[in-house]
Amino acid sequence: MGKRVLISVKTLQLIDDKPEEIELITEGEYYKEGNEFYAVYDETEISGMEVPVLL
Repeated sequence: MGKRVLISVKTLQLIDDKPEEIELITEGEYYKEGNEFYAVYDETEISGMEVPVLL
């Protein structure tokens, strides 16, 4: 079991040739397994994805 954290993900997308920054802030879990670190959160219906995401 990992630590509950607030995760912020920023992306930059080109929409009609104009850059648009999108930011997602959500609760998630952060943990280390072996030599790797993981941040896991659930996507919402708004984003169009409804499965857990590993970063």
